Amino acid sequence: MKIICDVPGQLCNRLWSYLDTIAWSVLNKQRTVILFIDSNIQYFDKLRNNNFISFPLYNKKVFNLLGYNLCSSVIGKIFNNKLFRLFYCSTVAEKFGFIIGWKKRADSSFFPICKKEVLQLYKPNDNITEYVDGVIRQIRIDDVFIIGIHIRKGDYKTWMGGEYYYTDEDYALIMRNLEEYYQNKKVYFFLSSNESVRKECFDGLNILKMNNFTAVHDLYTLSCCDRIIGPLSTFSRWASLYGNVPLCYIQRNKEKYVDSDFSIIKDFYHFENGEEIINLTDKKA
Repeated sequence: MKIICDVPGQLCNRLWSYLDTIAWSVLNKQRTVILFIDSNIQYFDKLRNNNFISFPLYNKKVFNLLGYNLCSSVIGKIFNNKLFRLFYCSTVAEKFGFIIGWKKRADSSFFPICKKEVLQLYKPNDNITEYVDGVIRQIRIDDVFIIGIHIRKGDYKTWMGGEYYYTDEDYALIMRNLEEYYQNKKVYFFLSSNESVRKECFDGLNILKMNNFTAVHDLYTLSCCDRIIGPLSTFSRWASLYGNVPLCYIQRNKEKYVDSDFSIIKDFYHFENGEEIINLTDKKA
């Protein structure tokens, strides 16, 4: 049995940190216990309800009654205090199967062997996939080419000195250049943003309108696009891996991109074209 005992940032940091250990469980028919939860875990029933993965501190009824923030806070104070963290990192804990998931994010000892089976466990709940698939299916009637734009604001204004923060105008310029590059296609853009955007910046562009209510809706929608572009992030990286969608990371002072700039994510630090991803994720991107 393996017990993942750390809390590495937001949703996709955690999905990546579970990946190879879950693959180990699937291949060896052994259990992986995940102690801490992200509130978005409620949208992954297949991950929570299977023979190999367990979330012992998660109770849907209690969490719905008291709220995810309160429950997570209480669990953190009890099981993620300084004393417990010291234990989790000890050799004694290691002997009992405790592991730091974030240290395993780049491992690929088991995942490539059972990729399809493992990613099925990460499929969001049916109400999410059916809604997104329905909207995508309807727009696909017109043979459109959908480019997912991952807009990351919030903490990116200060993270790494704002190196990976871009304005709405920056994104709009990239989108217009991509529309020109793919001029032989009917291009639509899906905007995934963790903050509101200034809609007037995108006037004249075909924007795919989705009533996405959660980050998981956005994540799954990105995985259904034909291309994804955005700043360095584990969010778009996961969407590329899950949906087998070519991804391109925005580069500072580069406005024009071509199709060869896009490639599918192979593992945490590599694209399929062999390009290596810069290691800044210890900063919890």
